[in-house]
Amino acid sequence: MALHTRLRWSFLLIPFIALLVIAPYWFQGTSCGHDLSFHVQSWLETTQQWKLGTIYPRWAMQADYGNGEPRFIFYPPLSWMIGSLLGLLLPWPAVPAAFIFLCCTLSGITLYLCAREWLDERTSLLAAALYTANAYQMMVVYERSAFAELLAAALVPLTILCILRAGRSFWHNAVTLALALAAIWLTNAPAAVMSTYLVFFLALLRAIHLRTFEPLLRATVGLMLALGLVAFYLIPAAYEQKWVIISQALSPGLRPQDNFLFTVIGDPDHDAVLRHISYFCLIEFGAMAIVVWLSQPLLKKSSFIYGALASIAALCIFMTLPASSFLWHLPKLAFMQFPFRWLLVFNIVFALLAAVSLARLRFAPLLLCLIVPATIAGGYVAFHQNCYPEDTVPAIVQEYESDSGYLGTDEYCPITGDNYNIDPEKQVPRLQSEPDLPEADESQDAEKAKIRSEVQRWDPEYRSFTIEASTPTKNTLRLMKYPAWKAEVDGAPLAIQTQDGTGRMVLKLPAGRHQVTLHFTRTPDRYWGGVISLVSLAATRGLWWISRKTIRP
Repeated sequence: MALHTRLRWSFLLIPFIALLVIAPYWFQGTSCGHDLSFHVQSWLETTQQWKLGTIYPRWAMQADYGNGEPRFIFYPPLSWMIGSLLGLLLPWPAVPAAFIFLCCTLSGITLYLCAREWLDERTSLLAAALYTANAYQMMVVYERSAFAELLAAALVPLTILCILRAGRSFWHNAVTLALALAAIWLTNAPAAVMSTYLVFFLALLRAIHLRTFEPLLRATVGLMLALGLVAFYLIPAAYEQKWVIISQALSPGLRPQDNFLFTVIGDPDHDAVLRHISYFCLIEFGAMAIVVWLSQPLLKKSSFIYGALASIAALCIFMTLPASSFLWHLPKLAFMQFPFRWLLVFNIVFALLAAVSLARLRFAPLLLCLIVPATIAGGYVAFHQNCYPEDTVPAIVQEYESDSGYLGTDEYCPITGDNYNIDPEKQVPRLQSEPDLPEADESQDAEKAKIRSEVQRWDPEYRSFTIEASTPTKNTLRLMKYPAWKAEVDGAPLAIQTQDGTGRMVLKLPAGRHQVTLHFTRTPDRYWGGVISLVSLAATRGLWWISRKTIRP
């Protein structure tokens, strides 16, 4: 069969399997996974701001019931931008399924490219098919609705390829590794942390095998380039953590030590979900033991690749167990929260080794036709989450468009506020003005005070209004205080105060007529992050050009 014919069949099979993954959505509707609302709300926020001319949003306007949060400073941009783009092209109820289809298809393609580095065409296609609808992918799709992690699963195979491949120049491998890592950092932070440690684990194995420091040096250069490329996102996300309650990301129940297999913390809901996932992990681990034993033909072909893949599987298993608790103190590793997230990498190895095991069988295609639908059906039955009416995508869209807002994310709440002190049932106006008088004069003069206000613009990153009053006024805004917000009154800077409990902005103005504007400004960390990214992009482009001149056969 000609190469182009084989490739055509390869890239028809993978989208077909991705269609099978979302087929239940056609009949049962979207699965209401844990993170569905968060992602749909982010997509809605982004499309609204694009229509207003903001290409890279920073402030989620409707979060915390219209008071806002700096969600987009901290959450990587690639997934919410892709979801928002799909929202511009498709009806919103169809967007989650379209996103899943896109990610599953891309996962199969990248795993295929990874497998072709060491395996033949037939085995690589088997591996791609198995990875497109792997068991952990089904849990992410149906139970967790973790769309950013789903997209990261399509990119992680590229990091394994870049660190283990041979026959290219040092700079070519370093640059391709940097691009793969940068894409993951812009997709999902837990997957990026995991991929970074995985890269150095594999680089160490390869350095020991080749008895040279070159793989470790290449990994270091690739990581430095990657961090430079994503500095426009990473530096603000790191620097501005002190402005939000980021510690909520590691509150009880979300810490790694609370989520090792079969851990019990006394929360019935948490313990039930973790027990369910733990049994699932045991099934995966047992299946891995079988395919490691059956895939020994790869050992004869390349002992290093076989050993590296088996070592990755062993690492992933170890990281889900309490015995690995000392490793979770490594920098930023705790922000992965859930040790079972290592199953993302685990299933890359499983797909590769299972494909090697199946490739020896003449009836492998027939067996594949049984395994893939069974995995999808089993994943749906085990992990599908039914929706309450208020949790469906149309309900989320309706709530967003009603201007009532939604509960934000705990770890992104500004440190001066508390989103749980905001009553969602009590709709406050965007601007609430009242006399600002000494207590002695308050009862006498408050009734005589005349206050007129007019909101002129209320955009996500720009607000303006006028106040005309016969007395000094205290103006409470439906807007969380955050250091990037700067206020001006009649063109002069104005100090921003905070409402106790909620963290809303309070502006005190003298009597008279005043024009007030608020801008979400570019802070120095965002400026320097952008500069570093531009410099790194130029450096990466130069190194790529150099590498093309020095590629070894």
